[in-house]
Amino acid sequence: MDDAPLKDTDKLYRFISFPSFIDLVETKELRFSHPLSWKDHYEGYLIQALLYPEGIKQIEYILKTNQSLFECKKIDFIINFLQFRLCQCWTLNEENVIMWESYSHNNSSIRIETTVSELKKISTDCKKVTYIELQNLLEELKLFFPAKGKINSESIFFRKRKLFVHEQEVRVFTLPNNLKNKTLIVQANNNQSIEDPKLLIDNLKKLETRISIKDSPSFIRSVMLHPEASRWMENAVQHYCDNRSLYFYGRSKILEPEFNKQK
Repeated sequence: MDDAPLKDTDKLYRFISFPSFIDLVETKELRFSHPLSWKDHYEGYLIQALLYPEGIKQIEYILKTNQSLFECKKIDFIINFLQFRLCQCWTLNEENVIMWESYSHNNSSIRIETTVSELKKISTDCKKVTYIELQNLLEELKLFFPAKGKINSESIFFRKRKLFVHEQEVRVFTLPNNLKNKTLIVQANNNQSIEDPKLLIDNLKKLETRISIKDSPSFIRSVMLHPEASRWMENAVQHYCDNRSLYFYGRSKILEPEFNKQK
């Protein structure tokens, strides 16, 4: 994946379940969730450390014993910062077998297509993921706090192991709608302590927000069905898309022989 910045004309794709597709079209809303809720246990080394008591202890120890490197002395500041980011993941990869298998949903998944310009109408925080070798916590914290008084959010939200480079991922971030909801949001700084970090993290994992896309046909440029979906499902999705002015590509042909694709 190259380091070139995203262009407004770049096409982006998202592989989702059929119910999620119906929900998107009918509500005209994109659902954003918190990175702490993702099931990938290697997603964001620093984020994952926060999910375990031992990880929290290690972070606290590093901050305490490296005060010359970190202005922040408490883990509260990191957790507080995480409260203000909800995410949705897309890809520059048009399709490949690995993506269809990873997001199969029993051979009924849907691939939707949009553009960077459409996503920028929702959030300007839209960037490519950087793929790296797995770091240790000290190195991750150095990247998160590159200098006193500064935070590098990309180090925690836009980095992933090289094992997943085939995904060519692009992430879109937004703020929670209920930012002022004190049951979920705790205002904290270096002089304030979060009484129960685990409880706050558990709440963040449940946090989500929805953002309107206003017009489905403009946002969803095309719809594609899993290559091994049944014929009846293909017909059903075709009928559904026709009634809502959505372009339906049909089933993916990625598994078909080359001579068959040319027909």
